[in-house]
Amino acid sequence: MPGDRHRQDLGVAEQQILAAARTGATVADLPAAVSALRTRYDAKGAGRQFNKLRDAASAFLKQTLTRRHPLYQAVRAIEPLPVIRRYAKHPQAPASARTIADVVGGEAGRIWWLLCCTGMGPDEYFSLKWAVEDDLLHVKGTKRRGRDRLVPLLVEIEPPLLTVWGFRSALKRSGLGVKPYDARRSFANWLEQAGIWETHQQAYMGHGPRTITDLYRRHELVFEHLERDRATLLAFIAGGISGGTREGVSRDVPVTRLGLEPRTYGLKVRCSTN
Repeated sequence: MPGDRHRQDLGVAEQQILAAARTGATVADLPAAVSALRTRYDAKGAGRQFNKLRDAASAFLKQTLTRRHPLYQAVRAIEPLPVIRRYAKHPQAPASARTIADVVGGEAGRIWWLLCCTGMGPDEYFSLKWAVEDDLLHVKGTKRRGRDRLVPLLVEIEPPLLTVWGFRSALKRSGLGVKPYDARRSFANWLEQAGIWETHQQAYMGHGPRTITDLYRRHELVFEHLERDRATLLAFIAGGISGGTREGVSRDVPVTRLGLEPRTYGLKVRCSTN
């Protein structure tokens, strides 16, 4: 079942489609209205918006009629528009992410590194939708149910001393070509490169299962999973910064010992007293 936000989007799109048709339009006019909107949105280069309207119209027809109905098939026969990616994505390796934090410096650099090591989106961090609970990061995301999640705690986390606009401006002034959301993308790449299980990756990023197989493989994350993944990520990040092996593990950075600051760059290492 679609979420509340998705159902709301469908309703708005349906109203927009009907408003674009002639006065007194009915359901039978949907294919013609969608076709007219395609021409209009194509001229504006707004392929993504049109495709959402087209999907909303077909979903409406599927729910009220059936997939076999000629009206539904007519809407689905309308070609979607190509989508132009407006913003390039620039995920960073641990070493380059750390360099960016050092170049940006100050509070903005600290926040950049924190977002890289937690996978939080800017809205989640700056809106304080998070808490440290039992040495774990609880991200209280609200975009969808899966966004409320537990993440291994890799760095010390403090509330921001900048606004999100101040942070965004600092990254822009640096001229390094990265945006706030690239920090979250970096964390996603680190999870994959460190060999974290795919279902755990989805859980830490707040993503839902991508396939039926993922849905059946998904299981409850227990403390042992979080601790194991935490140790794996710490080793990967530390190794990546110090020029370790391809897997990110370096003999030069023993991340389980005391006295490594600032070489651990704020990583929340587990101290051993044995």
